[in-house]
Amino acid sequence: YKNMRTAGLMDDICRIMGVPTKMIRREIQKATNTQVPEKFFRYYDDFCAFLQSADQGRYTFEEYLGALNDKYGETVKRPLFLHYANRIEELELRAVKLSELKKGLKKRRQTEPRVNPQWEKTFQTYLEVRKECEAAESRVMRDDILHIVGERTGLSTSTIAKHIAKAKKQRKKEDKTDV
Repeated sequence: YKNMRTAGLMDDICRIMGVPTKMIRREIQKATNTQVPEKFFRYYDDFCAFLQSADQGRYTFEEYLGALNDKYGETVKRPLFLHYANRIEELELRAVKLSELKKGLKKRRQTEPRVNPQWEKTFQTYLEVRKECEAAESRVMRDDILHIVGERTGLSTSTIAKHIAKAKKQRKKEDKTDV
């Protein structure tokens, strides 16, 4: 295409064939994109193995992609990985399809509520400290309670507040599903 274009033949060929130049340019660009770099096959295979393993509930997509980047010494971003993963599926270069594994993962997540044990642990510690303060009948501010919880758990007060909020939100979801 570039050689024909620089020679000035492309417009003549398109006029004779009755095809718009833009359409030929697009088709040529699509043809050059059919090749998938080797590193994306490794990423694809590792990601499929990850989705089939028991560890898949512990990491998010971005966390695992970051781990793969560390493993291979690359800096692949999510959109580029998904582009080549879709390309691998379109060309049927692998027997296992990532999209089917992701569908199974979504179904599992919908049936099993995702509870983070760290959130629950922080929330339970917060409730215990609050009960202790109420039993002592001392007026303790919420920030003071968060500092006490922080000393026991080793987390910052902002992280503790986030964990408490997420645990409460999770409990509300569970209450709604139970009804």
